[in-house]
This record gives sequence, structure tokens and C-alpha cells, in this order.
Amino acid sequence: MIDCHKHIVAYHNDEITLPQVERDEMRDRRDANRSRIKNRLKAEDKPAPAFFASQGSYADKTMVKYPDKDYDIDDGVYFRQAALIGPSGGEVSSLQARKMVYDALNDGSFATPPELHTNCIRVLYAAGYNVDVPVYRIVTQTDAFGGEAEYVELAGAEWVRSDARDVSTWFDETNQNLSPDTENGRQFRRIVRDIKKLTNSRKSWRQRILSGYGTTILAAECFVASEGRDDYALYATLLAMRNRLQWNLVINSPVPPYDEVAGGEDARANYLLQRLNDLTTHLNAIASAKSEDDALDAWSDLYGNTYFKNRKSTANANAAKSNDGLATGLAVAAGLAAGVAALSAAREKSRWEPKEAVSKGGGRTNA
Repeated sequence: MIDCHKHIVAYHNDEITLPQVERDEMRDRRDANRSRIKNRLKAEDKPAPAFFASQGSYADKTMVKYPDKDYDIDDGVYFRQAALIGPSGGEVSSLQARKMVYDALNDGSFATPPELHTNCIRVLYAAGYNVDVPVYRIVTQTDAFGGEAEYVELAGAEWVRSDARDVSTWFDETNQNLSPDTENGRQFRRIVRDIKKLTNSRKSWRQRILSGYGTTILAAECFVASEGRDDYALYATLLAMRNRLQWNLVINSPVPPYDEVAGGEDARANYLLQRLNDLTTHLNAIASAKSEDDALDAWSDLYGNTYFKNRKSTANANAAKSNDGLATGLAVAAGLAAGVAALSAAREKSRWEPKEAVSKGGGRTNA
């Protein structure tokens, strides 16, 4: 298999990794929402959040760049269960907790009002992305011996045990354990980004294909590490994912409560399988390419763009430029050599010779 590692890394850095300016803009919006929630809850004498925590692909740093910028950012707000007490002294329901946060966010400053969803409050922005704010409560349990333990519940249709921070912890540990390197975010994270970009490379796929979370779990299960060869790691992992889905479509969350992300007849997982089957032709072309140019053509076909083909042109141009530079350098060197020879001959011809012998050290040459 032709080594295209430098081209895959270049594509990852140029076309996949989210620009820092966009991450900073999202962070600023996130922080503004946090301040809005805290300040408005305080003004209404409502329970104060214990803390906030970024979640999902934003926290894992696996967001990928899209022209439409329709990103999903998750930023959870956490309350102590003891603080979530209603006016009558009873426990606040999951819907009441979500509605409380929704009211705090919906201060009239948004062009499009926030949306109250079953598992979060969604804030929409004109830039194209949205911020989802799930609501959690921290439950403290006391055992028979007086010991205390905490767990977290999500405010969904009802309170259900779940904490997205566990996913971030799992991803960080998986990235460290599976990656053969440490630079540029580590290889596993880079390959996850590469795969997420590929599975959304055709716009018609995006609403039908497996979620980014499901794809990340599958990639972790099938990852083939290859130090210094992101091209081979990506190629081999994609084939392993296809083979895994052909065997079984079920994908389970790696963190409590270990629920199904995709079932045995899941339409999105099956759609990913079909697309991977379609892409196998390009993967085979990548593996069988006899030259770098052929391999770059196949990589462009895989991603459905011209990025790698354009790099082929650039590589050839650089090679030609290098050859031109070498030829120019040789010509200059030859010219200098000829010039030196001519000058030497001229000097030799014009050298002043004394009419009489000059004793050693007594005369001056005309050199």
C-alpha cells in the first residue's frame, strides 16, 4: 500500500480539524449561556447550578469542519438534588428542571427562541450551529454504614441515570490506550475525525447515517493502530468497521447504563454499513495503487472531493520546481567554474614578468 500518511495528515489538518477561531466563538457563546443561566436563576431566587461541563464531540475534540457549520455542542448544567425542591417542598420533576433552565435561557435576546426538547434545551445560532443544554441532578446516597456515594441523573422524560462526562472520560482513556503516538491529538482521535468526516462527506448521508457517538464507539472497537501511517490505520479501521457491521449491527454505550446506541435492525447503523460497502471499491483501489498519483486519485474518490488530486498536482509541481532549481544551480555552478577558469587564464596571460631574475623575497608579483 502506497504511503500517503503525509497527505492524510495534511487533509486532517487543513479540512477536518475545526479552526481555533470557530472553537473560540463556540466557547464564547457557551460561556454567555452559562452566565445567563446563573444570573437569571439567581434573580428569580431559583436553585443555583453546582457546575457546568462541556460534553460530546466538543469536549472530546472530535468535531469536524463542515461548510454549513451546523455543529451540535453539548454543555450540561448540574444541580444538587437537595437544591431542586419545589415551592411546596416536593422534589422537582425532570420536566420542571428542564423548564426552569429553559426559562432562564429564554430571555428574549435570541433571534430564534430556545427550544425545549425531551433531553435538553436547544439554543440556535445564525452561524449554523446549536448548543444543547442537558440538565442533570447529582444524587447522594447513604449506605447502611453511613458512607455516601454520588451518581448523576439526566432530566429526560423522567430522571434516568446518565452522565455524559463518563463518555469524555472513556474517550480520553481510549485515545491514550489505543494510540501508538502522542502528537497532534494522538492517532485514534485523528482517525475518529477522519471517519466522521468521511461518513458525512456526502450531504445526502448526513440525516440518515449513524450518529457521531455511535461511529466513535464502533471505531474504538475496530481501531487498527499503525504508527506513522494514518493512511493505513484509516484504511484498515474502515474495513474492520464494515466487517463488524456485517456480522452485527448492535452497538452499546461503553459507559453506564450501557444502553443500546444502535439495535439489531437499526436503520442508521445499516445505512452506514451500506455506505461502507459502496466505499470498498475505493478502499481496494487505495490498497492496489501502484504509484502515489494513483493512490491520491483513489483517496479523492473515497472522500468525494479533489483535495488529494490537487495535492498530486502540487507534489508534481514541487518536484518539477526542485528539478528546475537543481538544473539552474548546476548551470550557475558551471558558469562560475567557466568564469573562474577564464579569469585564471587571463591572469596568467597578463602576468608581469621581470626582465631580470628577482631574488626570493625581493620583488612584487602583479597577481
